[in-house]
Amino acid sequence: MTTFRWYLVGLLTLFGAYVALEYYRPKPLDWSPSLSSKDKIPYGTFVLFDALPQVLGTDSVANVRQPIYNQLLGAEEPRLEGGRPANVAFENDSADAANDRAAAALEAASLPLPHTQAQYIFINQSFTASALETTALLRFVAQGHNVFIAAEYFERTGRGTTLADSLGFRTYPTDSSLTHMLAPSAGRADSVPLHLLRARTGNPPTYWFSQAAASYRLALTTRRAHRGATLAADAQGRPVLLRLDHGRGHFYLCSVPLAFGNYWVLRPRTADFALAALSYLPAGRPAWWDEYQKQGRAGEQSVLRVVMAHPALRTAYYLLLLTGLLFVLVEARRRQRIIPILKP
Repeated sequence: MTTFRWYLVGLLTLFGAYVALEYYRPKPLDWSPSLSSKDKIPYGTFVLFDALPQVLGTDSVANVRQPIYNQLLGAEEPRLEGGRPANVAFENDSADAANDRAAAALEAASLPLPHTQAQYIFINQSFTASALETTALLRFVAQGHNVFIAAEYFERTGRGTTLADSLGFRTYPTDSSLTHMLAPSAGRADSVPLHLLRARTGNPPTYWFSQAAASYRLALTTRRAHRGATLAADAQGRPVLLRLDHGRGHFYLCSVPLAFGNYWVLRPRTADFALAALSYLPAGRPAWWDEYQKQGRAGEQSVLRVVMAHPALRTAYYLLLLTGLLFVLVEARRRQRIIPILKP
């Protein structure tokens, strides 16, 4: 066997060993906060979603994979391009944009809400809603429904006010340097106690969470009268769970969505916090569990989205792009034909 073949056999052996090592190597624990009902990782909500029928006393728990506007009003939200509807060709200005938003708001207000007793549940790091969706949610609750939102941030799409602005509250971090350290450490040195203030029996129970998992608090921002109650707070009395009354219904707002993840729900000393927080919702009513803000619409699983969701496929995709770029730079250059040298 020639030297070249020995080198080739050695390279193939090393490559095979590397592939086998990567294949059988234990996968590192994924601490990303997906909070999705399909994920069994530490910060998925598979366990909580599975227990939800028992917690709420209902067999009707639906996974919602469409926007708030579609779910509540049964129609697609109007989309304005450059301040004007897509079928209007003349140039827009600020007055036109304001008129279009007002017209869209009037149209949304004229659409009927669904005849249901369902309760809407959102558990995500960031709660996002457009101005029209915020208005629809306020109408939904004012008619006697309940909405439970656990989120660290309250954002909006497009112009208009956020739900936090409309209800007069905000969320804020107690220590922004800890929000990226989601894997809890041993002991209580970096832990914070959360108390349920309206326990049905005995003293308020205390639950210890890592500072990274419970780093956000709630605060009221307006001087107008707020009807409701603080349901849970930290040791300094800063709220982490509020009930705000609106019309005939209630908003339940929680600033520690990571406490609803599998890791904390499976721990005996912290499991009851998430279950108790959701048990404030009236029992026996149907529930809508929002997955749209985490997974998008049902059926929107494009090939690229699937590839980007798996680390191995994502790495292979990036390597393919890099290889293509190198080919363009090295092999796809214009080549000069060799010019023969003629001897005199």
